[in-house]
Amino acid sequence: GMPLPRAESLELLFNVLAVVPAYRERVLPMVRSLCSGLPVEQLMSALQGLLAGGAHVRAAALDALPLVPCIGEGCLPSGSDDAVAILWLACHDAVEANAAAATALWGTCGAHLPSCGVASQLITHLGSAHHEIRVAAADALCAATAEWPGTSGEVLQLLVDTYATRPQQAVREGIALALGKCS
Repeated sequence: GMPLPRAESLELLFNVLAVVPAYRERVLPMVRSLCSGLPVEQLMSALQGLLAGGAHVRAAALDALPLVPCIGEGCLPSGSDDAVAILWLACHDAVEANAAAATALWGTCGAHLPSCGVASQLITHLGSAHHEIRVAAADALCAATAEWPGTSGEVLQLLVDTYATRPQQAVREGIALALGKCS
């Protein structure tokens, strides 16, 4: 038969959940099923649910992510700074249950925070269309600089450069959040 368009299906289901939260019980089994056979190259499509504005969508993604084979086996693909950044961001979700689930997932997949690479990824998420994600990105960025204090000058420079080159309101709000939390 035809290969299942897992990435597209996950994107569609996360959108359905965002628009119609009442469909959670119908959608979650499909999200789980798609994640259970997700090839490592499509990991980012499952992680995108962690960047949704709705806490219930992020919760659904966190519920299904342990079924992704590479996560369940405790091996994130090497060089996946974007995946690590999204998981680290999820560990700083304002919703305690989501943050706890993400922290457990962080342990399960054996993730570790590299001293470089993740900050620029987190700064990208400071410009999210969703306020909740901007807040989590700001918290995650501050926590990352606390883990790696030697990077704070570089992170500050990245924030200043981003502020200068990306004039969008959401980006500037995210940068202000990060500066406020990290100071």
